Amino acid sequence: MYIHKEMQASSETTKTAPKKAAAPAKTEEKVAAPAEVKAAAPVVAAPVVEKATEKPVVQQAAPEVVETVSVTDISTTVQNAAESVYNITKSLKTLVGGLSKEDLGKLQSSLKFLKKNFYNLENSYEDFLNSEVNVQRKKSSGARSEKKRAKKESSGGADEELKNSPVKTPQVVHEILLKFMNKPKDTLVSRAEALASINDFVRTHKHNENKEILVPGQNKRFNLIGSLKELFTDMKNIGMIESIPENIAYTDIMTYTSKFFPKKTAAKKTVV
Repeated sequence: MYIHKEMQASSETTKTAPKKAAAPAKTEEKVAAPAEVKAAAPVVAAPVVEKATEKPVVQQAAPEVVETVSVTDISTTVQNAAESVYNITKSLKTLVGGLSKEDLGKLQSSLKFLKKNFYNLENSYEDFLNSEVNVQRKKSSGARSEKKRAKKESSGGADEELKNSPVKTPQVVHEILLKFMNKPKDTLVSRAEALASINDFVRTHKHNENKEILVPGQNKRFNLIGSLKELFTDMKNIGMIESIPENIAYTDIMTYTSKFFPKKTAAKKTVV
């Protein structure tokens, strides 16, 4: 009995004995395989379709109608304008001391406008003279060609057009003009040649950048220098002009060169 109890006690002791802790499981670290890198597919841009742009409609300007004016109308208009300027000049003397600042401003603005238009008139007249000389040259050149053709067809023939052209007709001129043009004594000179000689003189000096001939701020005027000044000095010495101007405009050339040519005298009527 004692042995049975002892065996029972031993059996209970065995049942209640603590169990040994289980050894920790070994963990193997797995290294992840590198992910496969796939190349990105190329991006193809969609074709750009350009929209057709409408061409702007260009409207053609209507041709400018130039109203023809006769020389008589122009002369009358210039004469009326000259008389108006003369009357204005007389009226200015009566306005001294009687103008307000506002009236003075209006007057200055009006005179400035008049001066500007007079300057434009000078330029236009200069262009007209140059164009007229060119036209006369072309006419005379064509007339000479026609004369040569006429001579081939017949014996002789006069160039009536050249003879009747006052600008191109050679005439007797004063010796001081021949001196300026470096021509022999008694050489016949036309008005076109006299005008061209002074124009060529000025053009040459301007081309050579001779500042002495330039008038600051006034491209349409030039100073009298060199042989041109000597020409005007001779004109004053023989009484053609009263004084020698410091500078003149291109439009003044014809006025001065006309003094070298004989004046037309009206034919006297004979009383029977």
